Amino acid sequence: MWHNAITDEIREAACLYALGSLPPEEARRFEEHLATGCPLCGEETRFFQETTALLPAAVARPAPPGLKDRLFERLAPAPPGLHVTWKGEAAWKPIAEGVFLRRLLAERADGETAFLVRMQPGAKFPEHPHPKVEHCYVLEGDIRSGRLVMRSGDYQVADQSSTHAPTWTENGCLLLIVESHR
Repeated sequence: MWHNAITDEIREAACLYALGSLPPEEARRFEEHLATGCPLCGEETRFFQETTALLPAAVARPAPPGLKDRLFERLAPAPPGLHVTWKGEAAWKPIAEGVFLRRLLAERADGETAFLVRMQPGAKFPEHPHPKVEHCYVLEGDIRSGRLVMRSGDYQVADQSSTHAPTWTENGCLLLIVESHR
């Protein structure tokens, strides 16, 4: 069956075919279709083959091994029920002098949220209430609150409705914080 118009699906198949990235069964079916002489699919495939043939000339050095696989992995949607925040997606935002927050999970219907906190050496964070249960895991550095000193690998839970004394760090720190109503 020949096509009457180019669609996004045809463009995608032709592009992936030209890149050698169609799964084997899909590539076989696409080749069978090209063999029927469909002019639109043939033209689109030739265009992408010519374009991909020029790509090596645009790169000053060879791509690192596995780059294509990593790029396709990043383009794949997360399976249902999984929420992914990629490395470059969420920006660090200042929340106090020398204290920065990067949200990993926006508050969900159940009230759960997750974020990273980075504190520069000597940074302080004022006393604050915990309207939710707060889990804190120290990924790097040190964090201090009153006489409590936590270092890389230490973990604490602050109960809902508790108050956190002022906190500070001598050497800087990176914290993983998860808040929930549980």
